[in-house]
Amino acid sequence: MSMQTICDLCGRQETGNENYRMFFERDSGLNIPIANADMIDVCARCWSRIKQAMDECEAEAKQSQPDACFEPPLDADGKPIHVGDAVYFESEVAKVCGMRWSGASWSLSLHNRAEDTASHRCRLVPTVALVGADGAPINVGDIVYRDADPEPLQVDLIYAGSMGYCTVRLKDSAGIYTSADAPRLSHKKPEPPDSWEKLADDVADFDAFEYCVDVLDIDTSDFDEKQERRTMKVDVIRRAKKLAGIEEEAE
Repeated sequence: MSMQTICDLCGRQETGNENYRMFFERDSGLNIPIANADMIDVCARCWSRIKQAMDECEAEAKQSQPDACFEPPLDADGKPIHVGDAVYFESEVAKVCGMRWSGASWSLSLHNRAEDTASHRCRLVPTVALVGADGAPINVGDIVYRDADPEPLQVDLIYAGSMGYCTVRLKDSAGIYTSADAPRLSHKKPEPPDSWEKLADDVADFDAFEYCVDVLDIDTSDFDEKQERRTMKVDVIRRAKKLAGIEEEAE
């Protein structure tokens, strides 16, 4: 409803009046006056007609858009679903990409599915069920690593698993499929196990400062050279004893 329409209700042509302009721009939002009539200089008859028009518009909107369309869709358990959530549908897990209100119910657009799905046919996936060993959620298309294996694997499909976790179908570089539960997977490439060769390379390649920073990943800003050398020495001895099967800590 425009200012001109409002003024036409009672024949007053005052659309250029600054009071009208301020009232509509500041207080209506949708070009429909919602503030008290005292804010503008209109006669009681004009305000009555404006109020009647507002009530008719509100009733029409409420009839065409019931309250349910303003609430999020609910899954089979009555839990609200939002865009970006993961849901179980026919034992598979899919991300919600969009949602549509049909006038009677909600339907969901799911990733990699051509047809929309009624929200009540889905179940919300608990966040913990999709979290990997690194604490990050796992999604289709991600590159992940299983256990301590440094081979990269691509997430091809996610579906309902056991023990409350999702099971992930994985594809390796040769196109071979395997599967694993989400807690066994990580987005971070695992470090190779320590060895005598790796220990020798680290001692040869790094000075004390570099060893502390690159191998031990510690802040040496408060260290002097003597502390850096001692820190490197203690760790090298610790690693050597562990590789030799000696469990006690280095002095």
